Amino acid sequence: MSDGPFAGLTVIVARDEAPDDDMSRAIAAAGATVIPLPLMQVAPPIDDSALRAALDHLHRYRLIAFTSRHGVRAVAALCPPPAGVMVAAVGHATAAELAKQGWPVDVVGDQGGAALAAAIVLSVGPRLRHGPVLLPQADGANDALRQGLVAAGVVVDVVVAYRSVPIDPGAVQAATARAMRSPRPLVLLVTSPRRVDAFCDALLCSVSVVPEDLAVVAVGVTTAAAVIARGLRVAAQASSPATGPVCAALATLHNPH
Repeated sequence: MSDGPFAGLTVIVARDEAPDDDMSRAIAAAGATVIPLPLMQVAPPIDDSALRAALDHLHRYRLIAFTSRHGVRAVAALCPPPAGVMVAAVGHATAAELAKQGWPVDVVGDQGGAALAAAIVLSVGPRLRHGPVLLPQADGANDALRQGLVAAGVVVDVVVAYRSVPIDPGAVQAATARAMRSPRPLVLLVTSPRRVDAFCDALLCSVSVVPEDLAVVAVGVTTAAAVIARGLRVAAQASSPATGPVCAALATLHNPH
């Protein structure tokens, strides 16, 4: 059995990147068993003209900040590593993907978008006075990074680099059924309203009754509201998908004794 504060706990992580994202790694490092449950898949933007235009003029930006490995891959597929443009990554997994693609990394965060904004301002803030920052993100991405930079007086351009679309329903139903057979105590960690709906739709096709012992940890207020709207109970809520708030929420649920 694994050692750590979450030893004996099984966490279903309903996230595309799991189990190789920073969140899943932190949960596993704390002793839990992580069961990845991808519910969405990455697709190109419906219209990528804004992304291509920004990358064609990348030299006008002082910094480009990435909030996921998907964003890194979308941008790296369209342009080589830039010269004279600083690069920031929201976490270590994103930074590792940048390194894999040959992009140098100047700033690495570890606590989500708001913390990355603070790290950027602290590390290179004065150098951002003479040019905007580019944020290639998912369609409908969390706005914390942009808000943090704008609050510090930084000019920000946001472009859609990719979007998440549902995975084949049959595959989701099969994966959900397997995940629900995992050892107890069982926790579902869900990060967006769309993933809540995908999980619940698949769950209702897989089992006739929702297990009463399923504890749901929702990331963010809107996700928590979606959980409640689908008739599930929010056992704990994390303020952001950063490892600190997520692990703190899980800690409120788990008593290994």
